[in-house]
Amino acid sequence: MKIFIVEDSKLVIERLTRLFSESPGQEVVGTAGGAHKALKGIDATRPDVVILDLRLQGGTGWDVLRTLKSRPLSPVVIMLTNFPSILHRVKAKQYGADHFLDKSEEFDKLGEILGSLFPGSPPASDLPKAPAMA
Repeated sequence: MKIFIVEDSKLVIERLTRLFSESPGQEVVGTAGGAHKALKGIDATRPDVVILDLRLQGGTGWDVLRTLKSRPLSPVVIMLTNFPSILHRVKAKQYGADHFLDKSEEFDKLGEILGSLFPGSPPASDLPKAPAMA
C-alpha cells in the first residue's frame, strides 16, 4: 500500500514514516508540508492512502481534501489532526474524508484502519504501536 503524508510538522512526518516503514506492505511514497506541494506529490505518486493534517503551509487540509475528493479516482483520505472538534469532524465528512482521527486520542486507530482497508495488509495487532504524538 502506497501512503502519502501531508503534514507541516517534520517530527510527525518522521514518526509516521518510521511507523509505516516497520509495517510490511506499507510504503511512504511522498510527504509534503503544504497544500500545493501535496497535490503535486499526490499526482506524481498516485498513493492508495493520504494521511492529511488540517493546518498546512500555503493552504489547508480542507483545500487538499476537496480537490482530491472531486476527482473520479481519489485515494483513501485519513484526516489526522490536533483539531478534533465536532464541527471539524462534520466538515471532514461533508468534504469526503474517509476517516477523521484526533492525533492525541485516536492515533492508534491508524493501524487498524490501514489494516482493514486493503486485503493482505497485516492485522492491526501486528502493526507497531504508535509513538506519542505532540
